[in-house]
Amino acid sequence: MNSIIVGGGRLGRQLMHRIVDAVVIENEDIRVRELQREFGEERVIKGNGVNESILLQAGVGEHTSLVIATNDDHTNYMIALVAKRMSVHRIIVKVEQPDSIELFERIGVNSVICPAMAAAGMINGELYKDMRRVFELPVMDNSSFRGRELSEIDLPGEAMVVAVMRGQNLMRPADDLQLQRGDHVVLYSLGPLPQEVERIVQGGEQPMTPFRNILVLLRNEGDLRVTLPESVAVVRSVGGSLILASTKEDLLNEGRRLAAEEGVRADERLVPSLEFAMLNHLMAERFPDVECIAISTDPDMRKKGFGPWALGGFLDFVRVPVLICKGTIPYENMVTLLDQSPCASVSADLALRMAIRSEAALTVLTYFEGDEGKDVVADLMHLARLYDVRVIDQGVEGNPTIDFVAEVRSNDHDLVVMNWRCRGLKRNIMRRIVLESPNSVLVVTGTRKTDLDENHYQRLL
Repeated sequence: MNSIIVGGGRLGRQLMHRIVDAVVIENEDIRVRELQREFGEERVIKGNGVNESILLQAGVGEHTSLVIATNDDHTNYMIALVAKRMSVHRIIVKVEQPDSIELFERIGVNSVICPAMAAAGMINGELYKDMRRVFELPVMDNSSFRGRELSEIDLPGEAMVVAVMRGQNLMRPADDLQLQRGDHVVLYSLGPLPQEVERIVQGGEQPMTPFRNILVLLRNEGDLRVTLPESVAVVRSVGGSLILASTKEDLLNEGRRLAAEEGVRADERLVPSLEFAMLNHLMAERFPDVECIAISTDPDMRKKGFGPWALGGFLDFVRVPVLICKGTIPYENMVTLLDQSPCASVSADLALRMAIRSEAALTVLTYFEGDEGKDVVADLMHLARLYDVRVIDQGVEGNPTIDFVAEVRSNDHDLVVMNWRCRGLKRNIMRRIVLESPNSVLVVTGTRKTDLDENHYQRLL
């Protein structure tokens, strides 16, 4: 989803710094030149935001978040009317006068923000810290109340649950309501919320580790130059461990030495074969606890294609994610596709975990029919905000294959997270992405072996 800002004043400039792919519309010549010097000409559009053609030039469409931030409420109102007529997905307006808020809400603006009122609320909160407050606590993986009823939460007398947010739904706090991972419990308190309450509800901060170890397949010198450095970088960011496997003892020794230079300890396993025909058997017999496999592609794979027991056949049967290393580290921008396919939510969950641990931005192409999937996307965005991850929700209305391939080819991403069982992508396209993409590819092959229960995969959170 693209972001467009109307108004290049102090607020607009700050937003441009924070939203790195945003475009700003500004009408004043002097300010336009300043913005172009600071952000580049391609991110600055000169013109009046009331003009529909200017909005179209900036890229306004159904999948746009439009921030209207000029210093004139009347101008902001006129721009909002034009944006509503253009069916803009999300409209956020800054208003100068509190009296203007109702006017914007009446025409259906998603969010209206008044800096004066926000500042007054913050100052009031600082002056009267012991007065009533509202808290929103997410239910995490190890919360003791996952799956238990709301009535079982033992709160102090000055606090009470007023609602539970689940996806896009605001639920009444019935005593028999069972809490799920990803729920946000809204509490009303007459003073500061005791830390013990936060710990009980949340279950403590979770590391959100995508996997706890990586098995690195060292077949030749090229793997020491590409696969190993990328795996070491991933392990350092996710906090996992490294296992080296090879048929050649000299590769294992060199791999251990290179990993040690980066401060990573690696276990070594000398194996009889790394042929794809043997790998699934090897995984079951020698590496039953491995949670991710790292490998690189080579010209031979492209020549042989995906035979019955080549990489494609291996991906059909392996039960853990496979990282196809291309050396595109560090991961700063990731992309994945979320649709109605089996394991799609697992793929999106893994992508988010990788983004959290790598401090990367994540583009999620969402492809659902009707309203199906909206709760999953809302849950994903909730968790992303909790961990301060910038997620771009980019809806797909046409052919998901075309949009996904375009994103991969754009070279704007360092890591592609792809669901091998995706129904929206043709299998030959997925093969080409794995082999020919310039970006590293994390292939989610099936249900991951983690410490989460099976119900986790029924929904993203």
